[in-house]
Amino acid sequence: MSWFGLFTWPDLVEPDKALAGMTKTIHASLAGLLLLTLLLHVAGALRHHFWLRDDVLRRMLPGQARRAGRSKP
Repeated sequence: MSWFGLFTWPDLVEPDKALAGMTKTIHASLAGLLLLTLLLHVAGALRHHFWLRDDVLRRMLPGQARRAGRSKP
């Protein structure tokens, strides 16, 4: 197995089509879950900014906490 073309990693198990199919399914499911989490996070930030009209989104931006008079931990 090649790691980004930088070096070769030894096979940990023998080639197995059933295992390959299962790991591809798990990989795709976890990628979808990560994307869903990202979309929910963005939707929540936009909800705070446009619907609740609080400063949560502004506080998440770099450098905004210091301008608002808050210090970084």
